[in-house]
Amino acid sequence: SRRYVTEHAMPHTATELTSHPLVYFVDSMLQVDDLDLARTLVPQMAEGLTSTNVFVHVEATRAHAGIGLLPCYLADRHDDLVRVLPDVNAQLTYWLVTRTEAYRRPAVAAMVEAIREVVDAHREALLGA
Repeated sequence: SRRYVTEHAMPHTATELTSHPLVYFVDSMLQVDDLDLARTLVPQMAEGLTSTNVFVHVEATRAHAGIGLLPCYLADRHDDLVRVLPDVNAQLTYWLVTRTEAYRRPAVAAMVEAIREVVDAHREALLGA
């Protein structure tokens, strides 16, 4: 949050992040390696507040609990949050998977197409542009 970096100084490098508490996922609950972005980007960063719920991450970061690793499409909605290390870009790939026989059903095909259209329409926000 803006208040957090005002009170604790804005980190300008990944090394400087190690002196700040991390608001992120519970390590033991991370069963998807790709979600462990924080440990990949800053392995030495100390846990501050951990949760399995991304909305808890957003609200804890807004409440000045530490530096949150948040999806742009959630964090950018809040004027009280500020990007830290804006040149560092961490992206995740999402997959939509259906069985071939399910995709042949018009309702399933329509849902897949609707999801594609929404993602395409909001691509910039999803990418944090």
